[in-house]
Amino acid sequence: CYDAPCMNACPTSIDIPLFIRQIATGNPLGSAKTIFDQNILGGMCARVCPTETLCEEVCVREVAEGKPVQIGRLQRYATDVAMSEGKQFYK
Repeated sequence: CYDAPCMNACPTSIDIPLFIRQIATGNPLGSAKTIFDQNILGGMCARVCPTETLCEEVCVREVAEGKPVQIGRLQRYATDVAMSEGKQFYK
């Protein structure tokens, strides 16, 4: 998306289009790094953040099709992959 409204709605300003593209191209670890670079608690936030009233509510697909990209689930997937592989991005 250009000027992705989801990024403006995200309290931590995660680059949502980038992390989704990284998942789509088979790079969930890169996606997790994008998330954690902006929000070190990205894995927890993927579980508790009310994405349906923040980023997903303003998703351009929600407006156009009535069905947003499930951003929270994708964020959880990426961060879960990193955690299950024991990936440590920061020391």
